[in-house]
Amino acid sequence: MHLQLLEYMVKIWRLYIKQHKGESFKLPIVIPLLICHARQAWPDDTVRLRALLSGPVDDLVGYIPDFGFELYDLKRFSDDQIKGTIMNRVMLLLFKYIFKPELQHKLPEIFSLLRTLVEKETGLQYLEVVIRYLASVLAKRQEVIS
Repeated sequence: MHLQLLEYMVKIWRLYIKQHKGESFKLPIVIPLLICHARQAWPDDTVRLRALLSGPVDDLVGYIPDFGFELYDLKRFSDDQIKGTIMNRVMLLLFKYIFKPELQHKLPEIFSLLRTLVEKETGLQYLEVVIRYLASVLAKRQEVIS
């Protein structure tokens, strides 16, 4: 995951450089954010890249890209603690329950949140995103079971 986050950070910086070509600038700070919705809780001791490296890390610290990330493990939040816009809440609740049997009981609540968005111009697009996500993950889950 650290390498994937590093790749995203580099892509953000490359885009920034491309957009500011010819200007003198400093790169913006990028704070990586990881929303974990895996079946197991994220191990607390792996939020820094150097924790995954082998060798004399302490002796070579000046040569090693080391960064941490903000970790939001959805298992640690109650449904009431999940805040934000309606679409954010919909997606975070989906992420939280997608691998759990409780999903079938949570879907009506999630779709009732989504119902308020359907009245807006982009509402059907939101609904399409949710349905595509559900269909994709549930199809993969079915493949694993078979």
